[in-house]
Amino acid sequence: MSPENDQTKWRGIRPTNPPEAIPVTESTPLTDVLVAPSAGDPEFHTLTKKRAPAIADLQAPTSIVNVAVNLVVVGGSEFHNLYTVPGGKLLVVNHVTGAYSTARPNNVYFYIKVGAVYYYFLTEPYGAGWEWHTTRVHFPADETYIVGCRFEPVANGESSTLRLFGYLVDKYV
Repeated sequence: MSPENDQTKWRGIRPTNPPEAIPVTESTPLTDVLVAPSAGDPEFHTLTKKRAPAIADLQAPTSIVNVAVNLVVVGGSEFHNLYTVPGGKLLVVNHVTGAYSTARPNNVYFYIKVGAVYYYFLTEPYGAGWEWHTTRVHFPADETYIVGCRFEPVANGESSTLRLFGYLVDKYV
């Protein structure tokens, strides 16, 4: 085999100089992949296999999550929990939006709550009443995580409207 070309200029398959025949062998022939509906479920599903260290196949949604809630402030709580991820699932969040009934809040925060800790992924100043704040994100939230929104400050009896859109995937067992 001749000396190698400049590695910084490789595109696609590693070049040889001069071109040489690279033997290709087939270790096992391709087989048909059967996809069929399960009993009582007319939809077609494919199964994926775990490849370490993967915990889930983010491209195999099991259900869509489209949540819209209206919450009333009770006890002065600034935290408005929107969705808790069920056990054995990952929630892939695509879109979160929120609005508050008055111009009272100074800031709006979107968060993921893990145990007792809040992780904020968007913070913005708040304006007029019913001003919508939206974040288009793409991140997985693990089981038992809570997705929510925080307005500060708030007053009892005031309300917020929150929406979340994403999808659930099964975690590998």
